[in-house]
Order: sequence, then C-alpha cells, then structure tokens
Amino acid sequence: MVSRNFNRLGQTHRQQKNYDQAIDAFQDARNIATGIGDHIGLERILNNLGETYLEQGDLDSAETIFGEALGYSRGADISQTRSLINLGQL
Repeated sequence: MVSRNFNRLGQTHRQQKNYDQAIDAFQDARNIATGIGDHIGLERILNNLGETYLEQGDLDSAETIFGEALGYSRGADISQTRSLINLGQL
C-alpha cells in the first residue's frame, strides 16, 4: 500500500532528525489513507506525525494530531493505547 510506504519513509526521516521531510512524508501518507478510507492506517500515520511534532517541541500540533489519532482508533474499533500514551507524554 502506498500510504504505508510513505509512513515508513516518514519514520526513517524522523529517526534521522529530518523533521520537515518526515512531516511531508506523513502528510502524503495521511492524504492517501484518507482518500481510500483507511482508518487503521490513519491512526498509525497520525500517531507517527504527532510523535514528530512532539520531538520538535511543537506540543500544540502534537496534541491536535494525537487527538485525531484517538478519534480514528475509536472509530475503527482498534486499540487506543498508543494514542493515549502519546497524549500522556504532553
């Protein structure tokens, strides 16, 4: 799946501290997952995007994105654990 590849690319960029490139890749992944209605993928992508904002110190953006991820985890009836842990780090 293309969105999964962009998500992985974003993770690689984040690990290398290339935050702008990571955000771009996660946004591409998000757009694709939204377009195909992949709510499970969106939860993962949004948590990764939020973690990137958190690492940058952008707590407001991180909180917003983690909240969106939590909404998708509830809507897709999947574990909310990661989203809740991420929100707890703020």
